[in-house]
Amino acid sequence: MPAATTHDERIAEGQRLTFANRWPDARAVYLTLLSSSRQDSEALYGLARIDAWEGCWRLSEREYRSALGAHPEDDDVRAGFADLLVWQGRSDEAEALLREGLARRPKSPPLLARKAQILYRQGDATQAARLADEAAAYAPDDPDLRDMRNAMTLGEGRITVRYDRYPGGYQDIEWWTAQAMQRIGRFEISAGAQILHRPGLPDVAAQTDGRYPVSVAYHPSTATLIGLEVTPGGPATTIPDIAVRAFGVAPITPFLGSFLSAAFWHYDSGQTVETLAPSIGFQVLPRLRLDARGWLSLVHLPSTATSDASTTPAAAVGGLVAWNARPDLELDVTYTYGAELDANPALTALDTYRSHVASAYADWTFHARPVFGLRPVVTFEDRFGGSATIQIVSFELGGYLRW
Repeated sequence: MPAATTHDERIAEGQRLTFANRWPDARAVYLTLLSSSRQDSEALYGLARIDAWEGCWRLSEREYRSALGAHPEDDDVRAGFADLLVWQGRSDEAEALLREGLARRPKSPPLLARKAQILYRQGDATQAARLADEAAAYAPDDPDLRDMRNAMTLGEGRITVRYDRYPGGYQDIEWWTAQAMQRIGRFEISAGAQILHRPGLPDVAAQTDGRYPVSVAYHPSTATLIGLEVTPGGPATTIPDIAVRAFGVAPITPFLGSFLSAAFWHYDSGQTVETLAPSIGFQVLPRLRLDARGWLSLVHLPSTATSDASTTPAAAVGGLVAWNARPDLELDVTYTYGAELDANPALTALDTYRSHVASAYADWTFHARPVFGLRPVVTFEDRFGGSATIQIVSFELGGYLRW
């Protein structure tokens, strides 16, 4: 390829190197241009973008401010600066920056798109989708804007089939789950059904039970969620006849998030379970997330003719590694040790078993309109407790549609 000579050719060369992940070479191109003109807004923008991606946020901010000061009408620079502010958790400043730009150019696709993304993070999915539609309509040939709009879903329907394969002498379990969620403003309303079927054994009858969760959640602020879920179930005595769960999600820093749920289960037998489940998530890299998880439960057994009432603690710890291999593919690996009662509501001896559980997930999303995807899961469990140790293998396939 012949060497770039004109300013526009050098800028194009810097962009090509940037998107080829040859950032040192791209940086050299931009620095050469800035040595000739320190107010070259295109070179400053290219350099600011690289510095932002490399985590040099203070340096990137200075470069963005210089570029925007020289050319305040440049929507791409303003949009990139807004991205940088959002990554730092400074959404209010990003909104002010976008308002200033939209006052000049109310139909600017990149500025409308960034405003939509901020609203979506704040939980106002309805308004975010409207602005994203506007941005995509003003730039119908921009694939990035189409992808962004497709990712801003207002609802989701999900169907999952899971088969738990137990060793001989134990009943296998089939799980059939259907769930739908709809966003309205800052609210998320969800309802579903989960059917548990035990095919039976020569001396044990087949059995089918159901759980029917209904939940309402609210986004009070950016990346924050609080909600309540109520799940009736039956007819088996080995699943809760009523379960209530309160949950919340809140950011700690731009890279650190938290989750907490508190649940209460009641069984026909009079047995009750209280569970507290905290989790911390750390975004190590743009495509890599690590989670640390814990579960602490109290199992209350009622008095019977042969035993007094008792309370027994049960606990579990675990972790998750999530890697976005591609924009449409996420690969997850999880491990848990202990008694993760949230995942096993159908156990008869909730307080007496422990498990090593390892799972591998894939989440493959097809960014069509509407968005749909597949989620296959394989889980291996080594469960021990009492006088028995058993190995359980689970196969799960989920499909979802987002609109």
